[in-house]
Amino acid sequence: MYDWWGGSKVSHLLGLVYRELKLYTQSPVNVALSLATPVIYALLLSTALGRAVGDVIHNGNLISYAAFAVPGLAVLALLTSSMSNSQSLFQERDSGMLLEIMSCPISPRTYVLAKYFGTMIVATCHGLLLLGSTTLLFGLRWDVLRWLAAFIGLPLGSVLIVSVYLLICGLVKSLQSFIIAMNLLSMVMMFASTIFTPQDAFVWPLNLLVMMNPVTISAEMMRSIMLSPTTEWIGALAQVTALGTLLTIGAVRILEHKLKQL
Repeated sequence: MYDWWGGSKVSHLLGLVYRELKLYTQSPVNVALSLATPVIYALLLSTALGRAVGDVIHNGNLISYAAFAVPGLAVLALLTSSMSNSQSLFQERDSGMLLEIMSCPISPRTYVLAKYFGTMIVATCHGLLLLGSTTLLFGLRWDVLRWLAAFIGLPLGSVLIVSVYLLICGLVKSLQSFIIAMNLLSMVMMFASTIFTPQDAFVWPLNLLVMMNPVTISAEMMRSIMLSPTTEWIGALAQVTALGTLLTIGAVRILEHKLKQL
């Protein structure tokens, strides 16, 4: 028996994370689908949409719509990446691969954590790619400290968002049910959020849903990092960390229980 820091469980976790990344990069379709939505919106912003909207008010300051939307597009990349990666759990179960993995000396918790870390790495890379490319596209300038904070904020945001999808994985029984729930929830999480629209623009009671939306919380964290004083985005990072931790604990326990029943 080895403890977490002694050897076997860590090596199993690292091996499964490497497997997750390998499976993802070997599927060009997955890469293209997870990047397609934020790229399309970025192109729309760079043409007619950005000029049509003009400036918006954020925390009492008038800023360009591009500066408002770019942090939201980075979070949109987290959303689409988490969505495409999380459904692999059902694909592995239905193909029999999950049963083979569980027959090895690998605990269900290790498998679930590998899903988390693998998805977090992929989503963070996509988020940074979108953040960097759209920053160049719109000619925006962020200082070094904000970029360093973004390297922390995007992984935290990805954990929060992927927890939602993994909770759905634990609560539904079939891939078909998951796809239906995922598509419906993804539309709500995308458009009932502040990715594209300031929170003040939503009317009651929709604004309550927007406030509770994990995508809104992540988008506002990234917006605070890129646009607000340090005191504000430190609080936003703490909020996302706390909520992400709670959802992660719930998702891991539900999925761990489900995997033990295989």
